[in-house]
Amino acid sequence: MEVITYTKPTGTEKELKYQKPVAKFMLMVANCGVMRCPVDSEGNVGDGIWLNDHEWIKTIDEAKEYAQMSLELDRKSNKSNHSKRSFIDDTLLFENDNAVIWYSQANRLLPQYYTNKVLKPVPHPQLVFFVAKHINRLAVVATNQVARPSLKDKVFHAPLANLYSDQHLCLGTAHLPVKKDSTNIKEMEDCLLASRYSGFKFMSLKLPESMSKSSTSTCETFWESLQGKQTFPIEALLETSKNQTLEQWIDIQFEKIGSSW
Repeated sequence: MEVITYTKPTGTEKELKYQKPVAKFMLMVANCGVMRCPVDSEGNVGDGIWLNDHEWIKTIDEAKEYAQMSLELDRKSNKSNHSKRSFIDDTLLFENDNAVIWYSQANRLLPQYYTNKVLKPVPHPQLVFFVAKHINRLAVVATNQVARPSLKDKVFHAPLANLYSDQHLCLGTAHLPVKKDSTNIKEMEDCLLASRYSGFKFMSLKLPESMSKSSTSTCETFWESLQGKQTFPIEALLETSKNQTLEQWIDIQFEKIGSSW
């Protein structure tokens, strides 16, 4: 004798997707016929009745209809999951509930926008970004590396305008997105790299001997000199503090937002 427990579907597709299975009746298939037995809410099986051929076929058709509905729900669910698939951004370094950290490639060519001028694409050093998720804070440093950064790499001031000496960005009229996570890296990055620079907050790089060091405006002149170049001169990078590593810098950033990693 073969026993088949059947749950008759009720509700909308959305409700069915999350519906807890509850047995409604049980079919006992014997060598002399098929018996349908009711099942109560506690799972107890009651006395059954023998089904004639018409009733038996009708019951099987109902079960097939439900099975088809389940297959369709699975198909829609799989299709939805496929549409949400994506690779983790290969520039992502770290992410938790409080912050996201990523880097930009060395010698990336980007234009720079100043109050009264726009520079043609110039090479940038490798930059490491730190964005807090629960407050509007973006901090960034540079490295002298080309390969993916490591925790032991030395860090330098990002030689860009609108950054304070503690490496955090003066947002001004720029706005970090509401959703600050690894799915929004470009939008967060653009708060610095695609915004209009109002000026350098401090002397954030080592200027060549040929350039005056009396004013931070010379930093802008330095970037002008890189137009048409393909490689950023890493000798112009200025250490944040003596031999500070990326790991130490990240520790400090988490301390500033009252968190850890």
